[in-house]
Order: sequence, then C-alpha cells, then structure tokens
Amino acid sequence: MATLTTTVGLTSTDLFGDNLSLTASGSITISGASNALQNHSITTANYVLNPVSVQADSRGYLFVRHRGGDTEDQLLKIVVTSTVFGTMASGEVALIPLGDRSGTITYSAIASAGTCEVEFGVFEVTNT
Repeated sequence: MATLTTTVGLTSTDLFGDNLSLTASGSITISGASNALQNHSITTANYVLNPVSVQADSRGYLFVRHRGGDTEDQLLKIVVTSTVFGTMASGEVALIPLGDRSGTITYSAIASAGTCEVEFGVFEVTNT
C-alpha cells in the first residue's frame, strides 16, 4: 500500500487588503494502481492515454503532470470520459478525482500546439 499526502497553502499580505494564510492538507491510502506512472509525448491529436478499469467499491484518482513542451506557453488539455476537465500550463500538476465508479474510464490529453510531455497515472482507493 502507498499513501498520497498533499498540502496546499496560500499566503498574502496584499491580495485582499488583509493578511491571508490558508493551509489544507490530507492523505489517502492508495489500494492499487490501475496504471502506474507513465510518460508520453502528446501532440495536437486527441491522445488517449489509456482506458482503465476501476474496481467495484473503489474510487479512482488521475494524476497528471505537464512536464513542458516545445514552447513555454504550451497548454495541455485533459479530457476525462469525453468531458474537458481543464487546461494545464507547463509545470502544473493535477490530482483529478474520478469518482466512485466501476468500469472503464477513458482519459486523454491534447497539446495546444507542437508536442507536450506528460506524466500520468491512475490510482485506486478502496471505499470504506
């Protein structure tokens, strides 16, 4: 088993006129990997990373990291089961909850131009 631990923080002294300090952290126990971490070169074609099956009584999480592209401003669009989840800039990381579902989940990536490097994996968490 593995544990995924995340911490997100935001601090500012001038964003809203007051001091701001927010921190959230948590962890989940990973019960399996539908797809271990992989690296791919993505072009402007809709590139299906890999359809995966999430086990019954489990939740899936898609990990994506935009590792850069031909140019600094190259964007990477992430699509989960025919729905655009979001667009990532170079260097950004996302952990996308795929929900409490079983069966095949298709996810893909599309580069805004040229070629992008993407790292991805799907992990499962058993429902308790």
